[in-house]
Amino acid sequence: MRKLFLIAVLILGIASFAYAENSATGQSGLNFREQQVFITAYNGSGTDITSNAVVVLDTTAANIASGSTLGAYIRTTTTSADARVIGVTDEVITNGRSGRICVRGPHKCQLTAAPVLGATVAASATAGFGTGFVAGGVFTNDDFGVALSAGVIGGGGTPVVADGFTPGDGTSNYWIWVGGPGR
Repeated sequence: MRKLFLIAVLILGIASFAYAENSATGQSGLNFREQQVFITAYNGSGTDITSNAVVVLDTTAANIASGSTLGAYIRTTTTSADARVIGVTDEVITNGRSGRICVRGPHKCQLTAAPVLGATVAASATAGFGTGFVAGGVFTNDDFGVALSAGVIGGGGTPVVADGFTPGDGTSNYWIWVGGPGR
C-alpha cells in the first residue's frame, strides 16, 4: 500500500508541471513588453537622451580602446543611415546613468517625418531620430527597423488610447518594429 501511495504521489508530481510561453496574442492591451527585448547601456555622451530616441554604440568613448566598455556605452547620432544603431531608448537616460534600450520588438520611435507603412527605418541626420528609409521593406545594412504605423502617435499630442499614446510622447513618435533581419 505504501508503494502505491508513493507511485501515485510521484505521478501526480510529474503530471503537474506545465510550460507556458507568451505569444503575439499574449499582449496585454497596448503594452507590448511581451514581444520586446531590452538591454541596459550607459549614457556617457555628455547630454541626456530622451525616451524613444534612436541610439548607437559609442565608439568614441575613451575606454573603448582598452576594451573595458565593449558596447556598454551609447549616444545619439547625426549620421544618416548609421550602421551602429543598436535600438531605441525606453526611457529618458540621464547623462552618466544607465537605461533600457529596446533592441527587438515593437516600440515607439522618434521619426523626422511620417513614414510609409512597412518602410524600413534608418538613423537620420537629426540626433535621436530615425527616418522612413526604403519603402517596401527591402533591408539594407543600415536599416534597424520597420514602420508599423504611418500616423503620429497621439495625433499631434492629443491622447488617443487606441494608438498607445502616453503623456510626454511628443508629436514625432511612430510605432516601429526594432530589429530587422540579421539584427
